[in-house]
Amino acid sequence: MDYRIRDGIVMETICGTSLLIATLEATQHCPYVAQLNEASAYIWKMLFDNKSFEEMTVMISKDFDISEKEAADTLGGFLTQLKEQNYLVTE
Repeated sequence: MDYRIRDGIVMETICGTSLLIATLEATQHCPYVAQLNEASAYIWKMLFDNKSFEEMTVMISKDFDISEKEAADTLGGFLTQLKEQNYLVTE
């Protein structure tokens, strides 16, 4: 399944804290703001760069020194959470 960032959602880092911020019409679909930890911000940047699930899995596996299965499971859970909160839409 391909995901894309909902229009009107931006990630900003303020005082070292990464936040997802919904602007204008996006606030009708998702929370106005959500805090991301370092790993979540890393994944968000890959989503912003239109990386595929497979590409993200390989990168997470390498950069966090975990198996590709563990990376895929973690990534899948995080993407599902973002989808449920309406920060992402499926294509």
